[in-house]
Amino acid sequence: MDAIRKQASKLREQVAKQQQ
Repeated sequence: MDAIRKQASKLREQVAKQQQ
């Protein structure tokens, strides 16, 4: 589903921000 993919990308973005 597109919604799941959107949520996954959002989570990944948050993790990337935390790692930086």
